[in-house]
Amino acid sequence: MNTHTNKHHHSQRGQSLVEVALFFPIFIILLAGLVEVSQLLVTQNRVSSAARAGTRFASNGGENVGVINVVLNNVTQTLELDESLWDIWVIRGTVDDNGTGIKDWEFSHEYGISNTIRSSAVDETDIQTRILTELQQDENKVSDASLAQGLKFVATYAIHDVDSILGLDAMSQLAGFSSINALSVMRITGAGNE
Repeated sequence: MNTHTNKHHHSQRGQSLVEVALFFPIFIILLAGLVEVSQLLVTQNRVSSAARAGTRFASNGGENVGVINVVLNNVTQTLELDESLWDIWVIRGTVDDNGTGIKDWEFSHEYGISNTIRSSAVDETDIQTRILTELQQDENKVSDASLAQGLKFVATYAIHDVDSILGLDAMSQLAGFSSINALSVMRITGAGNE
């Protein structure tokens, strides 16, 4: 009877070992994917925060060179500043009197060498539409063109290419996951806009 129990016990240990051997690679892949996605989310947050800080600086009268300094200073400790990994545009303009179009549009590429994955796909018209849509919305996301009538605005559009932690750069570049972008828009208020 003791021999039968020992064989059964060894059989269960062998079965458990096989189950672990089958499950372990799947667990590692899931863990690696979680790490990769977490890095992308953290990078998206950093790029968005940097774009907001640059736009805030511009809305207070800051020059384009200062906007770039503010954006890069916000990510100095956490992201590479290599010009081949960044493309940053400073945008200034005024919404027309109807609140349906933009006049005095300035779309100035201030930093980078247009080497980022998404730089070739940057569409000024699309960015203009996104800015106008945002300016036409109130805090409850209700759209009304009259909200944007005659508004002066500034914006920062930033693209940053991030390296894969797992070395999946070729795959993530094909899918566009390794190129993070952010657009931040602020209204300029003051005596001339009241």
